[in-house]
Amino acid sequence: MNPADFHSLADRLVRESGMGGLSPAACRTAVSRAYYAAYNVSVALLDHVGFATTNVGACHTHVQHALMNSGIAILVKVGSNLATLYAERRRADYEMKSPIAESVVFAAGIVKLAGEMIGTLVSFQNSPPDLKGQLATNVLKYVTDTKPAGLVRK
Repeated sequence: MNPADFHSLADRLVRESGMGGLSPAACRTAVSRAYYAAYNVSVALLDHVGFATTNVGACHTHVQHALMNSGIAILVKVGSNLATLYAERRRADYEMKSPIAESVVFAAGIVKLAGEMIGTLVSFQNSPPDLKGQLATNVLKYVTDTKPAGLVRK
């Protein structure tokens, strides 16, 4: 499956809100799917340069930190934004009394941000080998120095 398909679903949910409103469940689902699209495209990029996630909950944070420690400004920003989306996804999935998670405007903003992040990640995969090498080197340093349980060298 292409993880960007999660983003397409989130985008469709938000666009359809103009046809009579978006239910609270649909808003929350759009936020959640947008996060998982950006997260899984991030995982695919790390996989492309030699790293794999493990089945521990902290893998989400470790993917964020790997990008934030990449030394590549656009990926540092994606890592930071991924942390924001992660927090908002958790709010949408677990904080049922949070009215913001049920806002169409809020959901649309999250979906837009996730789409921009996915575009950056996909573009980076087509970047020159030396830039991908820099990513691999810096992520390896992060993994070696911190030994995150959720991210390992393949």
